[in-house]
Amino acid sequence: MKASCARLFAEWLTKGRRMSVRARLTLWYSIILALTLLAFASSAFLLFINSSDAQIDKLLAEAASALEREINNAQTESNAGSDAELVAREASDFQMENYRLFVYDANARLIFAPNSQLPWASRERLTRKVESLLARASRDGKAYASLRLGGEEWRAFARTLKFRGQTYEVLALRSLHDRHETLQRLRLVFLAAIPLSLLLAGFGGYFLARRSLAPVSEMSARAASISAANLDERLPIINEHDELGQLAAVINGLLARLQTSFEQQRRFMADASHELRTPVAIICGEAEVALSRGDRSSEELRESLEIVYDEGRRMARIVEDLLLLARADAGQYPLAPTNFYLDELLEEVVHAMRTLAAHRGVKLCAEYDRELIFNGDENLIRRMLINLLDNAIKYTKRASAVRAICKRDSTHYVITISDAGPGIPPEAQSRIFERFWRLDPARSRSEMAGAGSGAGLGLSIAAWIAAVHGGKIELVRSDETGSTFAARLPLRSELAAQNQVAG
Repeated sequence: MKASCARLFAEWLTKGRRMSVRARLTLWYSIILALTLLAFASSAFLLFINSSDAQIDKLLAEAASALEREINNAQTESNAGSDAELVAREASDFQMENYRLFVYDANARLIFAPNSQLPWASRERLTRKVESLLARASRDGKAYASLRLGGEEWRAFARTLKFRGQTYEVLALRSLHDRHETLQRLRLVFLAAIPLSLLLAGFGGYFLARRSLAPVSEMSARAASISAANLDERLPIINEHDELGQLAAVINGLLARLQTSFEQQRRFMADASHELRTPVAIICGEAEVALSRGDRSSEELRESLEIVYDEGRRMARIVEDLLLLARADAGQYPLAPTNFYLDELLEEVVHAMRTLAAHRGVKLCAEYDRELIFNGDENLIRRMLINLLDNAIKYTKRASAVRAICKRDSTHYVITISDAGPGIPPEAQSRIFERFWRLDPARSRSEMAGAGSGAGLGLSIAAWIAAVHGGKIELVRSDETGSTFAARLPLRSELAAQNQVAG
């Protein structure tokens, strides 16, 4: 039985999941309303039963008390006849509508019964029915009971009556026929009203759910029509303050980020194709020239091979930079944090870059504090320094100097790279960290040759390296006298904190 009920409940849940949200809301609303109405009807029904029973008991007690007062008043007015006859006479004169009053003596003998044709009111029958009730009334002073007499329900009340030193028992009865009829009418009202209320509430709930969820259908249809070709479209927001409006705003924000990502991806692919196309064209051109003429001298062939080699190296650097950025965007670049000295690393990089600077006629100077221990990926930090210095050397005028300074303040290591270039126009300063963006794309590639790829990726990679270590790179100043970049790395990097937690 339990397994069958569990299976039916599981099937009901499965079917419920296939229903629309509107139908599920209406169903749950109707179920909750049905339970509420049933609880209300049951409570009202029980409350009416209890209150009507209490009211009948109260009226029965008042009728018996009224008879007692009449009998006690008759004690002072007449002395004719025996006590039992006097009590019976007063009881016969005192009758109330809808009530039946009986009087018994101390021996439970019926000495008065109302003048009615009730078949169950005979001495023997009635006495057998109320013996236990009279016994409880004699013991406790009063007692209540529900009796079935002549196929009809009656409410009975018995109490002790003292008259001229004798003890009598007064039995008051009231038919429950009217009460049962009222309960039946109330039951019929509930049986008719509850289904009708559920039907109206179900239709009303479905209408309201459909109207309330109409924006969801519209949002779903609009979202289904959005693809990579029309990411600029947005979902309609009817009311920005309710939950659906907030959901639409969140989805619109997601679409905006997707549009930005797609645009960056398209631009990235276009720029990457453009950057790779040039060295590929140069390599193919040089190879074609070398192969088309069989009488070329060894010097000419060597010159062509050197060009092919240089362009191949440049292509390799571009591909390496692209791979680094792709893995960084995917969060899949493996970091290898270690403790090392920033001052020693800067000294090594400056020493390695002096040959390139000398070739460009630029003096490279370094100034740094000592014992600047840092926890991070040493290879990435080296690459960041190389990219910053390479960018500074490229744009510095001949017979000028590039300065690298590494200091420590209260919270960060600050590495500043200053050049003596022409400066960056204000309108271009916000784009210098974008991928494939160069200030002067027309500048010859031979002039731009250096440690980087010359594709406009150096600053983007440097900014990512600083960010992954919990720092940042910013343009401090840029004017006609040159530009200064500052890389700020925290004294306790995020990588160090992660290692400490992992340990």
